[in-house]
Amino acid sequence: PATRKPYTNEERAKLFLYLQNITLTKENQYYVMGVMLMFCLDIRIGELIALKWDDIDWQSKTIRIARMVESVRDENGVYHPKEIEHLKCGDVGVRDFPLTSKAISILERIRFISKDGLILKNQAGKPLNTNKFNRYLKAFCTAAGIEYKSSHSIRYSAVSSLAEKGTDLKTLQYLSGHRCKDTTLHYIEEVTRKEDARRYADECFN
Repeated sequence: PATRKPYTNEERAKLFLYLQNITLTKENQYYVMGVMLMFCLDIRIGELIALKWDDIDWQSKTIRIARMVESVRDENGVYHPKEIEHLKCGDVGVRDFPLTSKAISILERIRFISKDGLILKNQAGKPLNTNKFNRYLKAFCTAAGIEYKSSHSIRYSAVSSLAEKGTDLKTLQYLSGHRCKDTTLHYIEEVTRKEDARRYADECFN
């Protein structure tokens, strides 16, 4: 499926180059930096938009992923963002994710415009809208000249990249916040199949 198609390293580089040079406005600034930040973490979109400054341990260079934002429908059928004090996989998914130098540089840019509460928020100080996040992502991809894939594909790219680097099962399961190791194994096995397919093709058809 399209949501399981990862961004390539080349696509990621092109997108970052575009976003680093885009003119920031009050309307787009959190979406621009939110997309870049998501590419530096192994995180679900609902977890990303729920992150707060208090979740960061600057000394250990980690960020705690412990809550999420969901769209909840009110009595009039209108959806509103609601902060949930748990993750999709419950307490099993809570993790302290290492912050790379690139992630820290993005967070430092955000600190120029926001220093408390939510790290990423709209002009009213509320969590970013997931659908709007994906609309911006699509516009950014088009402008950067790459194929658009949803925010879920950013998450899929992260898990796949960690698997490609040979991350062991327990570490990958922890970083990804998976409750079931079978979910994590799926990523590892899928990467392995791709590597095996290349090796067999080279051996047979070269």
